[in-house]
Amino acid sequence: MPRSARIRRHDLIYLSAQAAEPVARSLVAKQFANSVIEWIEQGRPFVATRQNPANPLLLLGVTLPQTLGRPRLLVQADLCWLEDIQPPLAVAHLEHPELQPLKRSFSRFDFPQELGLFGSLAWEILTGESYRTAASDLDLICDVRTPEEMENCLNWFAQAARSVPCRLDGEIRIQNNWAVNWRELAQIQLQPDISVLGKNGTSVALVKGPDLWSDRVPDLRSDRVPDLRSDRVPDLRSDFQTASENNNELTRA
Repeated sequence: MPRSARIRRHDLIYLSAQAAEPVARSLVAKQFANSVIEWIEQGRPFVATRQNPANPLLLLGVTLPQTLGRPRLLVQADLCWLEDIQPPLAVAHLEHPELQPLKRSFSRFDFPQELGLFGSLAWEILTGESYRTAASDLDLICDVRTPEEMENCLNWFAQAARSVPCRLDGEIRIQNNWAVNWRELAQIQLQPDISVLGKNGTSVALVKGPDLWSDRVPDLRSDRVPDLRSDRVPDLRSDFQTASENNNELTRA
């Protein structure tokens, strides 16, 4: 099965212990090599970022805890070290107190969609360590299959944003794997002709509302459109080291 068919952005990627040292060597920020080795040896996951189709290696992100300064790092891993792929943490199965207002609202919106958690709260749940600050968002991703589900999900996001004490951020991912920030999608309801930033597993494009359900969306990376990265993910179509250095190895995990 092709890699792109199995791994999507925000998926949790678990690597074998044999990956520890070679993955650590792929870091640009060498001072964190030992931390990455320990991370893998402890069985902790990485997060799938946007992949480079020309690179046979997986491009993965990890955020280390606050005790290490909370650096966001980008690493490369061979497919042979892949042990498991899991979707983002399912909000419906989490008992964290900050998520309970969101879960209580599901029934009011007949919410069948898959809602996943990523970002700083997800890292805390996965590791038991401290990640969040006063400025941390609550990051969610919702998978939808139809325009009706997308509208339902948008209505839910709008209400849920008023029920949590922090900013509610997140993406809605359509069946063809294009993901768009929920606030940008909400603008399409008011201005149908505007374009929004869409991302999939390998590319980024400006997409008009009617085209969100089409597979024929232009990849504007090929036209060298500048600075489309609203979520601070490195341009993985460029050289790995240059992208990592230019973006401080930052990946929104």
